[in-house]
Amino acid sequence: VCSEKLDKFKIRGNLTATLGKKPFTFTLKQPLGLLGMDPAVKWNLLANATDGAYIRNKIIRDLANECIDTYEPSGEFAEVYLNGAFQGLYLLTEAVEVGENRLEIDLDKNWFIEMELEFRTREDPTRMITDRGQSFLIHSERIVTEPEIEEILKRLNDIESALYAEDGVSKISGRPLQELLDLRSFAKAWLVEELSGDHDVGIASQFAYASKEEDSLWYAGPTWDFDGIMGNVNKPMYAVPEALTGMVEQSGAPDDKNQNRWLSAMWRHPEFQKLVKEEYTEVFRGVYEEILAVRIDSYVDQIRKSAVLDAFRWHKNRLDWFFVIPEGVENGIQDSYEGYDTLDECLAVVRDFMERKLVFLDKLWIEDREFCIVEVRNPASFLDQGYNQTLYFWVEKGTPIDGLPCYETEEWQFEGYYDKEDGNLIYDGFVIESDRIIEGCWTQKEGE
Repeated sequence: VCSEKLDKFKIRGNLTATLGKKPFTFTLKQPLGLLGMDPAVKWNLLANATDGAYIRNKIIRDLANECIDTYEPSGEFAEVYLNGAFQGLYLLTEAVEVGENRLEIDLDKNWFIEMELEFRTREDPTRMITDRGQSFLIHSERIVTEPEIEEILKRLNDIESALYAEDGVSKISGRPLQELLDLRSFAKAWLVEELSGDHDVGIASQFAYASKEEDSLWYAGPTWDFDGIMGNVNKPMYAVPEALTGMVEQSGAPDDKNQNRWLSAMWRHPEFQKLVKEEYTEVFRGVYEEILAVRIDSYVDQIRKSAVLDAFRWHKNRLDWFFVIPEGVENGIQDSYEGYDTLDECLAVVRDFMERKLVFLDKLWIEDREFCIVEVRNPASFLDQGYNQTLYFWVEKGTPIDGLPCYETEEWQFEGYYDKEDGNLIYDGFVIESDRIIEGCWTQKEGE
């Protein structure tokens, strides 16, 4: 396929770089097309170490490419050998970068920025923090001057002011939100996050670009970073498909500086909601359903043998890398070749998430059914609030809530959920007629 020498080869990523199965990035000495993708110099090898189904990044890349008419990175499956040693099943992807066959904008005339976690920006000279605490970085091929950083930050604060204004008009410039953002491009990016159930929604790997000309619009994209999605998530709220998690602002613990500020604020504007609904019904839904009904099976046929070899290569270490261990997997791991084949159990989580998300969004946006939002708080001392044990259930009005968790330990007994306003006990089967905030209650067991 390609026998060219590599210019650079290194480990990439943040959390995933700490795992045994490493993700990589490499550059070629000249642009080349790999596995049917357009020629370029820089490429990524995603290890998908946290994804026992191996397909999450691939199917979201497909969804974005087919539903968004601007550049989105593509990816193809590949087996990787490093210095002759088998490393496993990877996804070879195009890189998020500016250039030919990538995001084709002129950086002398445009700005390209990324929303990033606050602690990852501290040493970056292009770091920008908005008035409400949102962190951004600037991607550029040259040194970015202080006046340029100040100009971008001024524009970001202008957008933020409009996002948080009830009438959608910035108190800084007096301009409405639709004159600051290309709302349709952000509606598409918002849907990719929502349909994937991304646990990083609105806090990291959110890209945008704009012309340096005065009064130009900011455009969303490309979309990126989908390791923790579709049920394989490190925050419980994102494991519930029957909810719009993209609208939740406090997506982390109260003292966490990284919250879903911008995307949640967008959802509060009726014109943005209208665009999201249009894009879902007219564009995204059909592709999402086809991926679920047809394409997943096609990819599984393609990767099954490689997936089993990958699992055998990394043994039980893989379970430590998963954000969620699917039901039946723990007992399935044995010291035999067949025992490491857990692909079907992991795929079941993906299919279940997608099926339930489709049913929910169809009821919400196609059938226009009325839903109540139940905010489920779990302030137990033994739960790690850094992973936000708050859950959101969107329950169709007049129907019973189902699936409430029961967190217990040897020391603490769970007593149930109680409504914050009227004190009623709320349990599986309780009929929901209005929005509610409910909170778990625990008592310490005797003798503990």
